[in-house]
Parts: sequence; structure tokens; C-alpha cells
Amino acid sequence: MEEAQARELRIAEEARDRGLCLQQEAIETERRQFAEARHLQEKAKARELRLAEIARKAQDAAYERELDHAHQADRREDRLFDQVLGVHGEDALRP
Repeated sequence: MEEAQARELRIAEEARDRGLCLQQEAIETERRQFAEARHLQEKAKARELRLAEIARKAQDAAYERELDHAHQADRREDRLFDQVLGVHGEDALRP
């Protein structure tokens, strides 16, 4: 009888230990998955910031080109105006 109770007790303890081991494994798996998800989220955020920086630099470059084109056009216009005045004098300004 004692032998049977000891055996039942041992079986119960082994089952409890297996359950605790499974529970610990599940907790560890969940922790790893959470860490991996956080890591992927951080990588995605860093990539998003890099892309935003690239887009900002591209916009800045486009704006600088636009300004440069405008300044070139202004200089051409000024040279043309100076040429017209040089050839026709101030009479070129009268209607």
C-alpha cells in the first residue's frame, strides 16, 4: 500500500514537473517571440527614418535645382535687358 502511494506520489510529482517544464518553455518561447517582434519593429522604424531622410534630401536637391534654374533665368533676363539697353538706350523702355 505504501509502495502504491509512493508510486502515485512520484507519478504526480513527475507530471507536475513536466507541466512546470512545459510552462517554462512556453514562457521562454513567448519571451523570444516578443524580443524578435521588438527587434523587427526597431529595424522597420530605422528603415522608415532612413527613407524619410533620403526623401527629404531628394526634395532639398530638387528645390536647389529649381532655385538654380530660376537664378539662371534671372541672369539671362538681366543680360538680355542690358543688351537691349546697350543697343537701343533708354528709348527701348518707352512704349
